[in-house]
This record gives sequence, C-alpha cells and structure tokens, in this order.
Amino acid sequence: MKGSLLIILLFSWSYAAHGEIFKWIDEQGNTHYGDKPTDDQSFTQLDITEPESKKPVPDKEDRDERRRRLADVLQEDRLKKVEEKNKVLVEQEQLNKKCAYAKDQLKQYEDSDFLYNLDKDGNRLRMSDEYKTSSIVNLRSQISKNCMK
Repeated sequence: MKGSLLIILLFSWSYAAHGEIFKWIDEQGNTHYGDKPTDDQSFTQLDITEPESKKPVPDKEDRDERRRRLADVLQEDRLKKVEEKNKVLVEQEQLNKKCAYAKDQLKQYEDSDFLYNLDKDGNRLRMSDEYKTSSIVNLRSQISKNCMK
C-alpha cells in the first residue's frame, strides 16, 4: 500500500512538473489559457517553471548585519557627495582667483602707457605697442573664459 501510494505521488508530481500550458486568442480578441491547444486557433506554448524555493526568513542577526551594510553604503555615498561638492568649490575658488588676477592685470595694462619686462640684471626693457595690444587681448580672453558674468 505504501509503495503504490509513493508511486502515485511520484507520478503525479512528474506529470505536474512536465505539464504544458498553451495560450491563444479567440475571434473576439479574448485571451485563453489551457492544457491542450485548440485545432482551429493559433496558439503559443508557455514555458512554466517551478519557482525556486524561497530563502528562509533571515534571523535578527542577519537583518542587523544587512542594516549595518546598508548604513555603511549610504555613509560612503554621502561622503563621496561631500568630496565632490568640496572639489567643485575648490575649482570654483581657483577660477575666481584667476579671474581676479586677470582683471587686475588688465586694468593695469590698460591704464599704463607702456609695458616693460626686466632683464637678467633687473633693468627695465620697454615692450612694443603690439605686445601690449596682444597682451590685453589675451587677458580679455582669459577673463571671458574664467570669469562668471
């Protein structure tokens, strides 16, 4: 008796595991499902697989560990955002310094009658007017590039 019951259970389990399900749409547009395809309808055979066994419910220690890992990940994300923000602020500060320097230099160049450089002995060498004009154009270009309006 026990043996035949076991055989019947195994047979029914294997039949359910290998059962086929078909899908078709009738003339009215209704979708149907069944274990046998119809002769007059086009059908699609669906691949139905058994779901994997569910994981056991985690105990309190597992949940606490997951929370700690999640908190660590969130903290790392916060720190990265703060670092990125600080980096942007440092870059902006450098651009502001370049801007202020270029504006100051431009004002000095425009207010002066001529520009000069120092030679190795410390003597002043007057620069040409073309050099002054090109320097002013270069400074204006730097200001338009580095300065916010």
